[in-house]
Amino acid sequence: MFKDTFVYDPNWAKTGFDVADGDHRVGIVSVKDEISKQGKAMVHIQYRVEGASELYDDFLVEGEYFNKSASRVFDVFRITHGDWNYQHWINRVAYAHFEHVDETYTDRNGQQKTTKKSRLRYFHNNIPATQPAQTAQPTQPAQPTQPANNLYQEDIPF
Repeated sequence: MFKDTFVYDPNWAKTGFDVADGDHRVGIVSVKDEISKQGKAMVHIQYRVEGASELYDDFLVEGEYFNKSASRVFDVFRITHGDWNYQHWINRVAYAHFEHVDETYTDRNGQQKTTKKSRLRYFHNNIPATQPAQTAQPTQPAQPTQPANNLYQEDIPF
């Protein structure tokens, strides 16, 4: 009977990655070498994204943009340049900006369809987006400090 050969595959239950537009903390969960459907070598990176229930898949595919994409990953996750030992990549954290974008595809019936998908647009070089940019502050004259034995004006009874 066909049911006797059933093997559970958690990938079938996936509903797809979705996260609110904006900046989110991302961490590398897994990295592996794969071959694309077109036969190109690629590095498949999965990120856990703060605020999302699914992992986000990113691919560094051999070709014209590989060096640029790989350099971006090395820089934002502070991985030693050229360190292809993926165990050193796991649990590295950065911040990324996600936006919903229209994507057009052809379905099984040959009809063109357009959907909005949440996509990683750019990284923030490990600086949280909520943190204000550091700007130079005018220097203030040094304030006299109180001696260590008299930091409080009154005693607080416990």
